Amino acid sequence: MSGRGELSVRPVCIDASFAIRSVLPGPARDKAQALWTRWIAGERRILAPQLWVLEITNGLWKLTWGASPLVDKPTAREALEYLLLLPVELYNLERRALQLWDEVLNKMGITTAYDAAYLLTAMLNQADLWTCDRRLFAEAEDSGLARAIHLLE
Repeated sequence: MSGRGELSVRPVCIDASFAIRSVLPGPARDKAQALWTRWIAGERRILAPQLWVLEITNGLWKLTWGASPLVDKPTAREALEYLLLLPVELYNLERRALQLWDEVLNKMGITTAYDAAYLLTAMLNQADLWTCDRRLFAEAEDSGLARAIHLLE
């Protein structure tokens, strides 16, 4: 894990890459599940922008397609069902589109509005952001958010 320890009592914001890796077989799953367990037991607020639901749905769906799907559809659906039951507070950014544009996309140079939504959610809630997305991690570090973002590898 990269980033600065997770001992804080700050809320946590999770992106879709973190969520998906926490439920599918792979090297990050055990670490991610341990974090989920710690956060839930410690009654930490777990946040994500509302688009998180669509991103986890799309991410899992995409893993079921192609000549050699990485996951079968029943397993992916079960993973989605599990993720939707977790105590994630969905944060509405609808009325903050201009703030997202000005403060995160333009000022910080974040590449996509989707990634910017996770960053803005974390910023507005003074939360630590957890991701498995190396590009998002690097962009956030470059923009001065190194203390608030964590990369799960």
